[in-house]
Amino acid sequence: MTFAASLFSPCQESEAWDEYRSAALLLASLPCSATIGLMLLPRYSIRWLLGLTTFAAGVSFVLSYAIRGHAWAIGVSAGLWSLVVVAVSYVVAFLAAWLIAQVVAVARQGSQGGGGSSPFAKPSAGDVLLGASNVPAMQPTIDSPPPMTG
Repeated sequence: MTFAASLFSPCQESEAWDEYRSAALLLASLPCSATIGLMLLPRYSIRWLLGLTTFAAGVSFVLSYAIRGHAWAIGVSAGLWSLVVVAVSYVVAFLAAWLIAQVVAVARQGSQGGGGSSPFAKPSAGDVLLGASNVPAMQPTIDSPPPMTG
């Protein structure tokens, strides 16, 4: 048995293997084809790639007319750039909020002596508690419905 035949042998010896013996290097023609363990490239469908190419071609078409000075193309280009600016600003705002949250979490962890704390643990002397003096007075409740207007 050759190296290629031993590498691409079927899962079970069968009569079908005799048909495929001459095409041992073609993985698709084997009854039990080999699989790739690790994914080398991300899996993108050809439909997704063709759609992305079509969208990019449309944007390029509009931009070419915007460069030539057509008003409608300038407006569409401005609209597309505004979407890009909004998306980038959302990313920046999220990263700023995330960074602030990380800094606050590290500061709290350092002041509490490391590790998380249980919300059910007894408070230490330095913790600020919400007591009766810190809570604003609530309005008295009324058992009757609100007055009818109109």
